[in-house]
Amino acid sequence: QRRVHGEKSKMQNYPNQGYPNQGPPPQQYPPQQYPPQQYHPQQPSPQGYQPLPPQASYGNPQSMQGAPVTYIAPGMPMQTMQLPLIMGLPYPENPMQALERLQDAWVAQKLNWKEIVAPCLVQNKYKIYGAKSKKEGKLKPDKNDKLFKCQEHSTCCCRLMFFPDCREFTMDVDFKQPVYNPSTGKLKSNWLPFLHLKRDFTCTIGCFFRPVMEVTCVYNGMHEKIGYVENPWGCLNNTFHIHHRSQAEPIFTVKGSIFQCGLYCRCPCELCKEVKFHIGDPKTKAEHVGQITKTWAGCLKDILNTDNFGVTFPQVSNWEIKALLLACTVFMDYLYFEEKPDKGHNQQLSLIHI
Repeated sequence: QRRVHGEKSKMQNYPNQGYPNQGPPPQQYPPQQYPPQQYHPQQPSPQGYQPLPPQASYGNPQSMQGAPVTYIAPGMPMQTMQLPLIMGLPYPENPMQALERLQDAWVAQKLNWKEIVAPCLVQNKYKIYGAKSKKEGKLKPDKNDKLFKCQEHSTCCCRLMFFPDCREFTMDVDFKQPVYNPSTGKLKSNWLPFLHLKRDFTCTIGCFFRPVMEVTCVYNGMHEKIGYVENPWGCLNNTFHIHHRSQAEPIFTVKGSIFQCGLYCRCPCELCKEVKFHIGDPKTKAEHVGQITKTWAGCLKDILNTDNFGVTFPQVSNWEIKALLLACTVFMDYLYFEEKPDKGHNQQLSLIHI
C-alpha cells in the first residue's frame, strides 16, 4: 500500500513523466461557466432600412442557408439583389416575381420547318426571355433567363380560311419553374400553366367589330381575368389599348405609325429592320413611357416569317400590366405580321380593310 501511494503522488506531481501517451488533464471549469468565446458584434442595418424575412424555399430547405437579405428604404422602391442559389442554380421564383423584376423582355417566335411546305397548317409558338441592353440602346435576348413558352391552339380551318384580324385562337402561356428532386438531388424544369389568352372570332370590317383578346391568370388553380387588349380603329397609327381588369378606360396605349418601311418590306436594311410601337400613358399624356420593337430575325427566319420583338416596360411594378403588354406583343404579331391564308405575302394593312 505504501508503494502504490508513492506512485500516485508521483503522477500528481509529474503527470507527463513516465507516461508519454498521456496528455495533461482536461481543464476544469466551475459549474455554469464555460470557456470565453470571441465576440463578433452584429453589423447594424443601414439607417432607415428594414430587413425582409427570407422567402420560403421551393426546393431543398438546406440550400437556403446564407440567403441574401433584401432591404427597403422608406419612400424608395425595393432594391432587387441577386437571387440565392439552389444546388448551384438560380432560386426558383414564381411567375409573378419573375415579371416584377423584369425591365425588358424578348419575345421570339419559334422556327418551324413545316412552314416551308404549308404555313397555314402550323400553329405558332413563342418563347419569352429576359432581355439585355446593348451599347447602342438595342435589346438582345438573355438565353440564360428563359421564362415562358406560348403555344397556340386553333383549327386548321380557321387558319386556312380567315384573315388574321378575324380568326379565333387561344394560347397557353407556361412558366418555367425548377423543382427539386430529392431522389437525384438535382433540379428539373417543370412547366406550369400561367396565362390563358383568348381571342374570339370577329367579322372585322373597318371600324366595326374590332378584335379583342382576353387575358386570364390560371396559375396554381386560379382562374382570374386580369384584363384585355383591344385593337381600335386608327387611320394613321396601328393602335392597341391595354385595359387592366374590367376598367373601361385604358391604362396604357400602344401606337405605331403606318409610315414605317418595315411594315411593307422585310429587307435587312436599316429602314426596314425595325418597326417601333410606342407605349403611352393616357393619364399623364406621356407618349413614350415604353416601347415594343419588332426586329429583323435574320435571313432564314425572315423567309419563314418568324418574328422577334423587344419589349421595354414602363416604370411599373405590377406584374399584371407587364403580362398584358406581353399579350399585346403576341396579338400584334397576329394582326400585322402574319401571312394571308390565300396569298403568300404578309398581312400588313389588315387594320384598314373595308
